[in-house]
Amino acid sequence: MATEKKTDVGGVSAILGATTEARNAVGVAVSAALAGSSLTNVFARPSAVRSAPEVIESIHSQALAVREAAHQLTNRIEQFEACLASLEGRVDTTHFGVHPDSGPQNKLELAIRLHRKEKAWVLSWGSPIPRRNPFAEQLMDWLPLKEAPLKIKIAAIKIFPNFLETIEKTQIQLVEQIEKATAAFDAFAQTLPATGKERA
Repeated sequence: MATEKKTDVGGVSAILGATTEARNAVGVAVSAALAGSSLTNVFARPSAVRSAPEVIESIHSQALAVREAAHQLTNRIEQFEACLASLEGRVDTTHFGVHPDSGPQNKLELAIRLHRKEKAWVLSWGSPIPRRNPFAEQLMDWLPLKEAPLKIKIAAIKIFPNFLETIEKTQIQLVEQIEKATAAFDAFAQTLPATGKERA
């Protein structure tokens, strides 16, 4: 009777068991990044017509709130990056989501990647470069996610829960590929001449 194969590399399945909570946490993180700021009032309709100096003064006063909210969002990305870097059995993984500049007439994808850079595991982002030849290898410039434009960070943090699931799927696929390669070698090994130890 066939037995069910369970793959749980680095405790990722345990993390994914709380995927719903993770999705909620993303919303909380974005809200927390903006909490306490007056950004929600930036586009509020003024009760009376204001002079240009008054509007400029308001813009200046909002600058600090914008910087603080952006800083908090970057902190969340760094926290997620550190969490992924600490996972055992982590693998190079790429996930595709919707690019913030994507529209009905211009479909764009936002790619998030966990990969090794020198001795550290980092999160990067990129957008597929259009190809003249549809059969050519897809090109991508990978840039640090924590240094990305604000709109990229906002779009990326929304797809973190799906990205986490993609890491798990990539691990499972890697295990299957390794097992197939091992089985292929074992079959090939049967055709090789016996070694000295085997003759003895």
